[in-house]
Amino acid sequence: MYGVTNFDVFRWPALRNGTERNMLGLFISALVMPGIPLYYYGEEQGLYVLDNGASNYIFGRQSMPSSTAWKRHGCYILGSQQYFNFPLDKALTGCHDERNELDHFDPTSPPRRLISRFNHLRTVYPALQDGFNLVQWGNKTNFIALPGSNGTLTELGLWYVSRAALPSVQNFTGQHGDQVYLLYTNENKTVNYSFDCKSDGWITSPYVSGTTLRNLFAPFETYDLQDSQSSFFNDSQPPYRGCLPSVTMEPLTFKALVPQEMWVPPRPMLTRFLPGHDSRIVTHDSSNDTTVRISLEFNVEMSCDGVTSAISLTTSSSGSDLTPRIQDGSVTCGTVDGQGSTYLVGDVTSSWHWSAVLADVPDGIIEIKLTQPSNADETDTTHAVDHLLIRKGSPDNVMVFPGADYEKQANALVLENREYSYTHKAKGAQKLRYSWNYGKNYTQWADYEEITHIPEDIIDNCEECFWPGQHIIFQYWADLSASTAHIVHVDRGYDLPRRVPQMLVRGPYNTWGYDKGVPSVMEHKKDGTWEIEIMAQWPSFVQVNVFAFDNYFYGDTDGDGVMERLPPNTVAPNYLNMSVPPQPHLAWALRINDETGRWELEPRGHSVVGAV
Repeated sequence: MYGVTNFDVFRWPALRNGTERNMLGLFISALVMPGIPLYYYGEEQGLYVLDNGASNYIFGRQSMPSSTAWKRHGCYILGSQQYFNFPLDKALTGCHDERNELDHFDPTSPPRRLISRFNHLRTVYPALQDGFNLVQWGNKTNFIALPGSNGTLTELGLWYVSRAALPSVQNFTGQHGDQVYLLYTNENKTVNYSFDCKSDGWITSPYVSGTTLRNLFAPFETYDLQDSQSSFFNDSQPPYRGCLPSVTMEPLTFKALVPQEMWVPPRPMLTRFLPGHDSRIVTHDSSNDTTVRISLEFNVEMSCDGVTSAISLTTSSSGSDLTPRIQDGSVTCGTVDGQGSTYLVGDVTSSWHWSAVLADVPDGIIEIKLTQPSNADETDTTHAVDHLLIRKGSPDNVMVFPGADYEKQANALVLENREYSYTHKAKGAQKLRYSWNYGKNYTQWADYEEITHIPEDIIDNCEECFWPGQHIIFQYWADLSASTAHIVHVDRGYDLPRRVPQMLVRGPYNTWGYDKGVPSVMEHKKDGTWEIEIMAQWPSFVQVNVFAFDNYFYGDTDGDGVMERLPPNTVAPNYLNMSVPPQPHLAWALRINDETGRWELEPRGHSVVGAV
């Protein structure tokens, strides 16, 4: 079993040209090396966020369902102690990439299509599935010494090999039973390899001269093999072994060549979806704003009626009476130029589209399921059931816009007839529960309802609820979202937005909270942030927690300016580090945004004033 990554190492797309390197590695593990290909979840989506807390152990375990936490913590700054000159790229700016907070079961992802093609070719060509006769016909490579390699040279260039049945052991028959010719390069630049087939250094192939070969990957170009000076049967007589006179390899790419008569086109595949998988659509008037235009693109011409009939729509709309449908007369089909449908060499591009208007679309989560639509002549299908999501709702619908996690409407939590009530805005949720004591306890999950009624004594007789006013946390779940990361905080009797009742700061400066003469409780400012001024022997560090008896603490293990919540037995240095304040200041004001988890320091005090 061969793969190129797992849960204990970095994700390749995090690096410069990393997705291309990832696909090259999977080409080798899936088609070149005999055995079973190993795929790590998320490779098919190009996931790249790294979430390790130390630079000597790098890994990426990003979730597939939608969650804002992965975007919030998406800017990696720790670097690496393991890898010299670690060429990080996307991982450095992931906190600015909106895609990181969306659902990652995207069937239009380009890496997914290439992996699908790898797997398809293994089912067509026995040599790629079971062939143990792996022969290297040659290579055009050179060695370089990379910085930090301790004298171990790195080989760069072009390799060309073949896979076939092992003689006297395996016997592959049928139209596709012959060997497959594989070329790949790890050069990070475009190189044209051209040689005189009558001179030394020619590119050897496993086929007889005169054979026309065709690439199994886009753009599916052909090559005519010429006579070499080597007899095909090693008897100094014609026919001669085929020579590949010229081939151009783009950076970090690969080709799989077979005789023209053995060539098999790619299956019909979904290449693009507009407005985009898990796109978020703002509803301005839920009573009238009920139409959504969508477009599906494919790599080959499809049956227009076939695509229409292959579509089924499912909604999570919290009891709405609307049932989405394809609007009559809105379907159009035709060719497209394919621009923007992929960023990977070897992947197919869009050539045909199906477009329509969805009518009677309620607020919530809408799944568009595409079940094996057929191509134009109905000789093949996608062999897949693809699931696409769109979310539609008002800006304060947390199921659509997770950033709407605080109820801004005054008096939204109503007290009447000895019970509190709250009218939900989370259209799309199927289940909900609530906490009256900042997450210490939750109710059992219950079916979503328009209005939740909470007995007055649950909140007002809460002995541990020491904070001013009343605060309820509502948590929502839906099957289509596959996530409970949808939370709304609701206050009554408190004017500032808050997601915690307090913030306590502990560190050497106040003997970890035991010195009661030194402040430890942060002040909730008018802008919603929390602040405390700290005077200490610099440099110093602190931890933050919410409840004095809490089993979890907040710090910043990776130094990205966003706090992490970890248990006290973690081996990670989970602190907020504070250096010496710049002259002439004496102290720091620690400021924390409880919405984003971001923290910052602002210098305070003046040495001259202090001396006076």
